[in-house]
Amino acid sequence: MAKRFRIGRASVYLWLKQRREEGRDGPKKMGGGPQRVIRDAVEAALQRLVESDNHLTLAQYRDQLAETAGIFVHPWTVGRALRRLRLTRKKEDAARCRTGRGCACPGPAGLAR
Repeated sequence: MAKRFRIGRASVYLWLKQRREEGRDGPKKMGGGPQRVIRDAVEAALQRLVESDNHLTLAQYRDQLAETAGIFVHPWTVGRALRRLRLTRKKEDAARCRTGRGCACPGPAGLAR
């Protein structure tokens, strides 16, 4: 049988043993991994932060979350949570602001556009 399906003989013996002792024909369920740190109430707090102030960096969002929700995470964890929520951050580009293009800040001479 092992030759026919091109698998190791030990695999066949293992599967037969598992069927005999555990009564199962298929593989075991997979583990799943660790739980998310940013979920439920913390996720809602992050969403409110982004809606109120969506030009912050990931590190700044992390600091805000530490103040509001009391959790301390890596900025990448915040980034993964934002991606999961399908939220985007709109960073104001300092170079564009200096030239007066593409942002709501004053132009190069300090004049409002």
